[in-house]
Amino acid sequence: MRSAVDGLLVCRINGYGPWTPDEVDDAVARGADEILLPMVRTVEEVDRTLDVVAGRCGLGILVETQHAVDRAVDLARRPLSRIYVGLNDLRIDRRSTELFRPLVDGTVEAVRAATVSQPFGVGGLTLPGGGFPVSADLLAAELVRTGTEFTFLRRSFTADMAGRDPFTEVPRLLGSLAELRGSAPAAVAENRSRFVEAVDGRPLALASAPPA
Repeated sequence: MRSAVDGLLVCRINGYGPWTPDEVDDAVARGADEILLPMVRTVEEVDRTLDVVAGRCGLGILVETQHAVDRAVDLARRPLSRIYVGLNDLRIDRRSTELFRPLVDGTVEAVRAATVSQPFGVGGLTLPGGGFPVSADLLAAELVRTGTEFTFLRRSFTADMAGRDPFTEVPRLLGSLAELRGSAPAAVAENRSRFVEAVDGRPLALASAPPA
């Protein structure tokens, strides 16, 4: 990857353990600009990874456990390059069946509030009009509302892109985000309400039919 691209190269390693120093050294030697440490549980393992990194590249963390959520304020005090809430692994750690519940129950907003000096990310996107069971449009609106500064592509993105031109579809996706950032407060509130309804499994209210 380093030989193929000039841009930011981010490498996800495994969760912290005795193997971490070797993985960090390997990633740095191969040209990583930033390392992502997943499944964080304690502040100490982040501090130890920062010691291993020793300023050779950036270190971001994935908040994917309840332990990390509970320690978000302390974690955000570290010199991290980014903080990302991983919804699927957090769901597993909580023994939950609801992927998007942290965006409804205040979890994501609490971590976002603690993250004041690092780029904050959560969730993932696919093309406008895609996404199931929560539409990409409603999820995108929620990410914008919470001040998300970066995200990843959802697993469905590859299937949704089948037969499509990325030079057309990616700008369309970015354009939809720019449009959401300019939404009026009433539209933001409406999108939030519809998102919560979708997560809760309640049918979305249909718009009133125009007068004949």
